[in-house]
Amino acid sequence: MARVAPAIPEETALLCEKCGYIVSGIPQDSLCPECAAPIVESLPEARRPPDWEREKAGFLSFWRTTAELIFVPGRFFRSMAPRGEMRRSAKFARWHVWLTSFLFGGAAYLHSMWAWPGLRKEQATWVDRPFWEMLVGSIMVTIFSIIAYVMLSVTTAIASRLTAWEAAYRGLRLPRRVVQRALHYHSAHYLPVGLLTFGTIWGYQLLIRKFPYIDQYAVRYLYVLCGEVIIAAGYLFVTYWKGMRNLMYANG
Repeated sequence: MARVAPAIPEETALLCEKCGYIVSGIPQDSLCPECAAPIVESLPEARRPPDWEREKAGFLSFWRTTAELIFVPGRFFRSMAPRGEMRRSAKFARWHVWLTSFLFGGAAYLHSMWAWPGLRKEQATWVDRPFWEMLVGSIMVTIFSIIAYVMLSVTTAIASRLTAWEAAYRGLRLPRRVVQRALHYHSAHYLPVGLLTFGTIWGYQLLIRKFPYIDQYAVRYLYVLCGEVIIAAGYLFVTYWKGMRNLMYANG
């Protein structure tokens, strides 16, 4: 027998944000009949736009919103209005994707210098190379950064489509516009991953310059990078799930 997808609640329906039960028409000072959560905690008035949207776009609001996302992601998405100005959230995402892409680009360039047999012999003095070599290096960093930007953007776009499709299949009120908005802000979690990657690779290059014999432990260095890939994937998934979980029953 073919599976019939559950009906998606109406946009105007008031849902219990803890369990998804429709509580429209129930007194607001009572409890959810399904999970006993206070209905007042699920009112649209409990949510608000992030600082980035409520204030003029600037340095302070950008980093305040970023800090809240990184350190208390659950609280951020639990209080975020599910619908808002997409242009502002998209701009927030572009800044973070570019920042992270440049970190990845610089990390990829430093790693390629270490991995390329013809460059390893000179890597201890790479900062003292002629101008044309520094120019070539800058171009390579730019190319790596653009590749990283495209990959992050495409991955995010695919994730938004798949998430919205899965939500519709399960009868969750999580349209693609809400998913995209959540993923725009989730992009702040790319930054710690980029900093960790760049810090590891740059730090290893500095150690080799000061203590060349450390290069004999290159396998351990590669193991560390592989471990960071696994940790980063887990971190991004957990923070992604915090966003989706706190928005799948959101009102407003």
